[in-house]
Amino acid sequence: MSATPERNDNVDVFALFNHVVPFEIRLNDAIGNHLVTPFHYFGVTTGDETGDNVAADPNALAERIAEQSDKYGFSGPRLKCLVFCSRIDEAQAVAERLCALGRKALCLSGASTDEERERAISRLERDEDSDDALEFIVTVDIFNEGVDIPTVNQVILARPTDSAIVFVQQLGRGLRIDEQKEFVTVIDFVGNYKSNYNIPVALYGDRSLEREKLRRLVADGGNTIVGPTVIQFDEISRERVLRSVNKANLNSVASLGRAYRNLRMRMGHIPTLANFAQLAEVSPRLVFENSNFGCYHSLLERYEKDYTIRFAPEQVIYLRFVSEKLADGKRAAELLVLRELMRGDATLPECVEILRAFDRVCGQDVCAAETYEREARSSVRILSLEFFNASTRSKLKPACEPLYGDFIGRSPGFVAALEDREFVRQLNDVIEYGLGLYKSEYSVGHDQDQRLCRGKRYSRADACRLLCWDNDEHGTINGYSFKTNDWPIFVTYRKSDEVSDSVKYEDEFESRSRFIWFSQSNRSLKSKDYQKLSSFDASVQRIHLFVKKDDSEGQDHYYLGTLSFSADDITEEQKPDSSGKVAPILRISFTLDHAVDKDTYRYLTS
Repeated sequence: MSATPERNDNVDVFALFNHVVPFEIRLNDAIGNHLVTPFHYFGVTTGDETGDNVAADPNALAERIAEQSDKYGFSGPRLKCLVFCSRIDEAQAVAERLCALGRKALCLSGASTDEERERAISRLERDEDSDDALEFIVTVDIFNEGVDIPTVNQVILARPTDSAIVFVQQLGRGLRIDEQKEFVTVIDFVGNYKSNYNIPVALYGDRSLEREKLRRLVADGGNTIVGPTVIQFDEISRERVLRSVNKANLNSVASLGRAYRNLRMRMGHIPTLANFAQLAEVSPRLVFENSNFGCYHSLLERYEKDYTIRFAPEQVIYLRFVSEKLADGKRAAELLVLRELMRGDATLPECVEILRAFDRVCGQDVCAAETYEREARSSVRILSLEFFNASTRSKLKPACEPLYGDFIGRSPGFVAALEDREFVRQLNDVIEYGLGLYKSEYSVGHDQDQRLCRGKRYSRADACRLLCWDNDEHGTINGYSFKTNDWPIFVTYRKSDEVSDSVKYEDEFESRSRFIWFSQSNRSLKSKDYQKLSSFDASVQRIHLFVKKDDSEGQDHYYLGTLSFSADDITEEQKPDSSGKVAPILRISFTLDHAVDKDTYRYLTS
C-alpha cells in the first residue's frame, strides 16, 4: 500500500507490484468513506489584511503563524501543530521566535537524531498541557513521508506549494483518524507564488490540469468536497491562486512528459489514448493544445522508446486536425460524419440519421430534421476545409470533397491515409475520445436546436462552428456580430486598465436574469446596428451572450444563453469616443431567457 505512488523522484513504485493496481482511492473519496479525518482548510495571505508580505522576515512570519493558529483553532484537548517552512534556517528562526512569544515550539531537521525526533513527537502527542509538552514542531520536509502522528490537529503550510504531491504528503500528516479530534485545521500561507495553481490540484484531487476546472474549484470554495470538510480562501489568497491558475503553463512539454512517464510506469506497457484519458495525471486535451504535439502519436514519438510507429506527414496532419479542432467534445457532428467517411463515401440523409441516432444513444430529445441537416452540412464544410480561411486551409488536408448534391465523397488523400491500419486505429481512438467527452460534458444543458451549453466556455471560433456558420469569421466578430440569424455578443466583464476609456463599455448584470449591454461607439438610433436590432424577429433569430471575467482567462467565454428584449429596452446615450469627442452609443437592457446559475454569476461578478 502506498499513499504516494506518483513521485517526484521518478522511482517506479508500480514495478514492485508488477504494475497491478487492484484498488485506488483519492482523498475526496477517502474522506467520504471515513478512512481519514476531514480537514478545515484556510488559505490566508502571508501578510496583513492589505496583503503586505511578512514571510520574508522569519520573526514576522512566526508572529503571523501564532496569530493565525489562534484565529482558526483546532479540534481536541490542546494544540498539536506541525509547521512546514521553506528552509532549515527559517524553520529554526521561526521556532525560536515562537518560544520568545511564550509558545512551546521546537525545530527538527535532517540533522536531528532519531532519538531527538522521537522525543519531540512524544512531547507533541502528550494529552496534558505540561511544561514539557510541545504546541509546535517546525520543520521543512523530514515529516513529508513515513511519520505517523495521529493526534496532530493543526498543520500550517508556511512555504510555497511547488508540488501537489508534497502538499498532499504534508497535509496527510494531520489526516490520521484519532478519537481526540473531529477534524484537522490546515492553514496555508498563500504568497505571490507562480506555483499556487498546485493548491486546487492537491485539495480537490483534480489531476486534469484543465484551467477552467481549477478556476471554478477555487471560485466555488468547498462546494465539491464531501462531508464536513471546509475549504476557504481569504479574498487576497483567492485572487493569488486564480492569478496563478490563469497564468500557469499547465501543458508545458515537461509536465506532459512527466505525466506520460508516470502513466507508463503504472501500466508497464505503452498506454493507449483511452488509457491516458482514464489514468494519466493530465487531460489529453492538454496534449492536443500543445503545439509541440497536437496529437497523442507525437507525444509517444517523443517520450516512448519502444514506440516504433511512424506515419506519413499527411497522416499526422489528419491526426492533429481531428485532435486539435474536433475532439474537444463541444459537438459530436463532425466526429460522427468523419467516422462514417472512414467506412466509405456517404450521403447527407445518411449522416442526418446518424446524428439523430447518436442523440438517442445520449438520451437526448430528438431535434427537428432541419437541425440535423444544418449540422451535417456544417460538418462537411469543416471536413472539406471550406469553413476555414485560405491560411488555415494551406496547413491542413481535407477528409472529404465539398458536398455535391447530397453526396459526400472522400478525398483521395484521406482514402490513401486509411490504408494504414494503425492510422485507422489511432484516428478511431481520437474520435471515440471526443465523442466520450461530448457525452459526459456537453450533451446536456443546450437548447434542442443548437449545441451551445449554458455554463460552458467557448471561443469566437467555437461559436462560428457550433452556430453552423458557413465560414470561420471569428477574427471579424470583435464584440458582436449581426450578420446571420444567430447573433453572438462577447463581453469581458472586468476590463483591463490598459483598455481605452472609449471601448471600456459598462456592460453589467443587474441580476441573474438582466444584463445591461452597450454597442460600439458612434451607434445611434439611426445607425445600421439599431435598424438590425429594431427589426429583430425572435421567431427566426437569436442573440447569444458569452461572458468572461477578465482577459487573463484567455479567449474562451462562458455561454450564458439567449437574450430577449423589446424596443423600449433600447436607448441612446452619449459617451466620449477614442478622440475624446462625445459620441452616441446604444444601451440595451436584455433579459436572459435562462437565469445564470448562482455559481457562475457569483464568479463573474465577484
